[in-house]
Amino acid sequence: MNESVKICVLVIGITFLIAFFILVGVRIANRIHNEKTYSGFEGSIVFEKAKQKNAEWFFMSETWLVVEYLGVILPFELSAAVLFIEVFEKEKSNHSAIMLFSIFSMVFIILVYSIRPHEHMQGYRQAYVQMDNKINCYLIGGSKEDEILVHGLNEGELLINGGFAVESFEENQQ
Repeated sequence: MNESVKICVLVIGITFLIAFFILVGVRIANRIHNEKTYSGFEGSIVFEKAKQKNAEWFFMSETWLVVEYLGVILPFELSAAVLFIEVFEKEKSNHSAIMLFSIFSMVFIILVYSIRPHEHMQGYRQAYVQMDNKINCYLIGGSKEDEILVHGLNEGELLINGGFAVESFEENQQ
């Protein structure tokens, strides 16, 4: 592998590494936030499940956001890598690297349009916000009715399914 190809692979690798560290940071910060927010609140099994699902939905919304950003950034980086290799390579014998980077660029563009990470992110984010509101209602209301949380869990799952274009059970029954 020539020097310019190594530099391009290094830059692309750093992009993936930054994305990984962002997700790890979000996971750690969310866990610390949840421990501080819910310390002292003892609840039922439904409450514990609601807390866990809420944390997972938040993390998944951030994961899909990072995937969306990668789907935009990587094709640009790969196109820039092709240009960099073409301009700065003295031997001009890296046709395989240029073809490979071009193919990866096209694949990322197609993946973004076929996977639709923005819709998945919105579904998880809406489920998180909705469940967070239900947890707040559960904690503020003195009755601690599990029905509020069960309803919130069901509604959240329906919001997430919207991103996957999956019909809910109730929609199939009608």
